This record gives sequence, C-alpha cells and structure tokens, in this order.
Amino acid sequence: MYSLTIHNMDAAVYSRLYAIAEQEDQSLNQVVKRLLREALDALAPARKRKVDFGEFAGKWSEQEAAEFNARVARTIDAEDWR
Repeated sequence: MYSLTIHNMDAAVYSRLYAIAEQEDQSLNQVVKRLLREALDALAPARKRKVDFGEFAGKWSEQEAAEFNARVARTIDAEDWR
C-alpha cells in the first residue's frame, strides 16, 4: 500500500471532508480514498460494451444459427405481390 500526504489543504475542503466522515461514521482516510476512487472512475473513458443480450438469453454457435436460419428461410414469389 502507498501513503499520500496533502499539504496546505483549503479549510473549506477539510471541513467538508470531516463532515462527510462524521456523517458516514468513517475515518477521514476512508472518505478521501473513496472519493478519489469515485472521481477517478468517473474520469475513466467509458468501456465499450456490446449491445446484445447474449448473457441473458444465451448464445448460439455458428452452426446452430445456420441451422435455424435454414429452417426459417422463406422464398417470396413475386407473382403473389402483383
């Protein structure tokens, strides 16, 4: 683990940190670490996610998908649309 010392902290910032620590019944150290972690997470670039629901619905192999598509494939007769 690493340690960090902050010199010449603004009194208003210290008061706010101290108030949060008291309100949440945590140490100043715990509050500062949590706030730093949250701030850094918010600054991190958004992770690119796949827009699919595979994790909820399961996934087919390529062979399973091909078999399904072959079973539901239809041909459209142009004469039916005249």
